[in-house]
Amino acid sequence: MAERTYEFRVSGELSERICDIVGDFSEMRIITAPPETLIYSRVPDVMHLHGILRLCEDLGLRIVSVQQVPEPQRAPQVPKTS
Repeated sequence: MAERTYEFRVSGELSERICDIVGDFSEMRIITAPPETLIYSRVPDVMHLHGILRLCEDLGLRIVSVQQVPEPQRAPQVPKTS
């Protein structure tokens, strides 16, 4: 499995404590989108995917959906002029 980006949509807003725990995984990005929270993460393999799902379960988060999302597009670089 090639590394991909996944969106984990969980019910409700994350508490500060849970945000801190999830934030310890530097590859995760958390976005509050009431009434849910979106967690984005790069997933290099199936074991990592299962690890994230287990973390959500251990934290008592109710997963609404999990989906692979396209890579964010990088802005084209503009050549510097002197």
